[in-house]
Amino acid sequence: MRKNYILCAIIGLFITNASAQFTKNDVEYWIGNGPDSAVLILDFNESTTNNSLAFGFKFTSSQTITAKAMLDSMVANVANFSTNIGGGFLNDITFGSLVGIGGVDGQYWSTYSGSNFGNLASNTGIGEVLTSNSWFAASYTDYDQVTYEPLQTISSPVAVPNPNEVTFNGNDIEYWIGNGPDSAILILDFNESTTNNSLAFGFRFTASQTISAKAMLDSMVANVANFSTNIGGGFLNDITFGSLSGIGGVNGRYWSTYSGSNFNNLASNTGIGEVLTNNSWFAASYTDYDQVTYEPLQTISNPVAVVNTVGINLLELSNDLKVYVNNSNNLIVSGYEGALSLIDLSGRKIFGANHSENSVIELNTFSSGVYVLNLETSNGIISKKINF
Repeated sequence: MRKNYILCAIIGLFITNASAQFTKNDVEYWIGNGPDSAVLILDFNESTTNNSLAFGFKFTSSQTITAKAMLDSMVANVANFSTNIGGGFLNDITFGSLVGIGGVDGQYWSTYSGSNFGNLASNTGIGEVLTSNSWFAASYTDYDQVTYEPLQTISSPVAVPNPNEVTFNGNDIEYWIGNGPDSAILILDFNESTTNNSLAFGFRFTASQTISAKAMLDSMVANVANFSTNIGGGFLNDITFGSLSGIGGVNGRYWSTYSGSNFNNLASNTGIGEVLTNNSWFAASYTDYDQVTYEPLQTISNPVAVVNTVGINLLELSNDLKVYVNNSNNLIVSGYEGALSLIDLSGRKIFGANHSENSVIELNTFSSGVYVLNLETSNGIISKKINF
């Protein structure tokens, strides 16, 4: 299952060349988890600006990770990326508009490995075992008709931008539970195919009391409507929130947990026994696992802030609902069809209408304050907090 990361369809539009030799420090887009890292270069050898592209891969070298496992992780995590591997050979790679199909015009994928870009040499193929700080590269190339040597090797790569780089922080949180002088952020990524199912909550606590992630989840169960967990043997088995459900073991998926000091440095942790500190982040991803390495294939995608639903059955969140106030102090809602309602903070519906194309709500008839605007569609309920 792939993430809905947004990448440019034409890779050359966002890539620039660099004159210095490319190093691991130049990599921007990292996938996977673990203490070790490798660089992956894919050179499509097309005639656009530069189609030699560099990615980073994090893993645990003691688990014997092959280049094939790395490519499988790319398929699971990178939008518009696919491979065709058969008989132990890398036949095809597609990434957005870039296509390398084995056999077309006599071109095939040739593979290389080394400890840096400057010493890449031909290797045994995708069965190559990765080591920490290793490089693996593949070139879609013509071959000499006599010697069968590849005619194109690997050109100087450029870093693929990280589409998952976000600046989501504690100031973006809208729904806080708990009490205390310290705070943490909880992200739950159900990895479903709806608009966005990576959801962010805030949690207040007192760090001196040694509060674990399990205690935070227990507080969620006690305070958040339609939220439940199943925890057993110290493991997070299941989470359900409205129509979103992550049941451990279904289709080989389980919850994998992460922690860090912000979204961009989340790393695998020891689980729900992790002790929270002030300003810490704890995240859980409902993910498939690699059948060989048992590493999670999906990590955490960009979160959206959950609004305080006050008992509303929240089925789906979206930032796409178009809402604005005009000069007559009317709230205009556009862009969706469905049943529209306005909920006050006591959970009382103060306005309701069937919405088609555009709806107008006269705000002068209501007291100023914070409200939740709900739009019921065929896919669920889209919610947005408004303040007027």
